[in-house]
Amino acid sequence: MEPAQAQQNQPVPADSLRRNQVTAREVMRLENGRVNPFAISKPHSQSYLEGLARLPGCQGEARQKFLDTYHAGQVIIVVSKFTLFDEVISATSLARRVAQELDVDLDDEVGYAVRFDNTSNDRTRLKFRMDDLLPPGLHSDGELSRYACVMVDESLERTKSIDLLLALLKQYFPGSNVFHAQGQACPVQIQYLRESMPEYRKAMIETVAHVAQTKPEGSILVFMTSVQKIEETCGLIRKKVPGLQVSPLYSSLSRAQMEGVMDTNTGRKCIVSTNVAEAT
Repeated sequence: MEPAQAQQNQPVPADSLRRNQVTAREVMRLENGRVNPFAISKPHSQSYLEGLARLPGCQGEARQKFLDTYHAGQVIIVVSKFTLFDEVISATSLARRVAQELDVDLDDEVGYAVRFDNTSNDRTRLKFRMDDLLPPGLHSDGELSRYACVMVDESLERTKSIDLLLALLKQYFPGSNVFHAQGQACPVQIQYLRESMPEYRKAMIETVAHVAQTKPEGSILVFMTSVQKIEETCGLIRKKVPGLQVSPLYSSLSRAQMEGVMDTNTGRKCIVSTNVAEAT
């Protein structure tokens, strides 16, 4: 075995990376390695390796540029395309997605804290929180000494909790650097109707039926404006397209119900949702 190959196969823990020293090449070597750097005794799964190949992310020069920006100061403003997320679904679904991408267990290395549900523990390295659940002890420990890094998302919403957190952080971390994230979005083809449709729901159901009958694969996502309309529309689609799995999705569903809706292993489905689907 060549020395370079032997070095690449040698397990390296994530804690070995050092601020102001790590390079993009070292980070990518850990990501592509045989062993999970967050659990040295656990090899990377096949699903992790397949997912890693599909991730757009920032690679090569873009990754190094981000690290250079990160090393240059203690505050980074990351600029990218954004959308409006429902807070509860955003926290839980992002935690689940990141746990999958890191090839670790949700509720262990990665967790979340939302109203009435906290899945973090002493082993949690990355925790997603809703903005109204600020880190405990924030007022008595303004330096947040228990945390190595704090990321504030959706700061443009300017909630009281976000404004308070940013004001406190600014006392300890003045100045900032800006990094423009260049993520590759999924390709989207937009087709507009030639004229308005008074009976838009009827037209939408016909469109769902047409797609289900003429396209061999791929799930269907329909947006509606309220829970009542979602439930009514689900019933109408089931009658129009027997055999098609139709599922509602909105923020008041339980965690287990949301996970069932977003499970990609249950075959083709039509999801009828409010805009919370944008966060999943």
